Amino acid sequence: MDVFVAARDIKRSDFLQMYYYLLLTRTLEDRITALYRQGRIMGGVYTSYGMEAISVGYASALERDDVIAPYHRDMGAFLVRGITPGEVIAQYLGKRTGPTKGKDGNVHIGDLKRGVFAFVSHLADNLPVAAGAALSFKIRAESRVVVTNTGDVCLFHPALTPDGHSRRGGSRQSLRHAQRDRGRQRRRCRLLSRPASHPPGKKR
Repeated sequence: MDVFVAARDIKRSDFLQMYYYLLLTRTLEDRITALYRQGRIMGGVYTSYGMEAISVGYASALERDDVIAPYHRDMGAFLVRGITPGEVIAQYLGKRTGPTKGKDGNVHIGDLKRGVFAFVSHLADNLPVAAGAALSFKIRAESRVVVTNTGDVCLFHPALTPDGHSRRGGSRQSLRHAQRDRGRQRRRCRLLSRPASHPPGKKR
């Protein structure tokens, strides 16, 4: 498909809405980073700097009944699906007004009513969740999709995997299951570039 032809089919209002979520994602993550540097956030902070368009783009393409199984760099998708900046900040600060009522931290956010499976810490563990959801949609003959992703540069080359998704059994088993059953699962592979100063296979 010609990307420019596809872009012509998108309304100007949709482009403006996506741009709004790009700015909102960056602004929110800047604020979270500032709070972290002030020592007000315990645990880790993972931003999507430079990758905001990936999560905003895929989430914007979904229908209301579709679901996502996001990861730690998918803040834009959380926002597009209806998680508010106030809820995200409350989650990071461990407040009762956060989605997990202060029982969990950072981006471990989920809300099935808004079509968001909660993020699981271990990389690749949302892949089996997504494959299971896709299978359930198929069994019930529902016209829905589930989107998940991995940050691996190359699925089967250990030297090129920056975060280790494909090294876990759940990743490959999920892909086999989704392929065998031809479930309504969409898996994205982010293509990331590694700085030349850190060639594949060398520790940082």
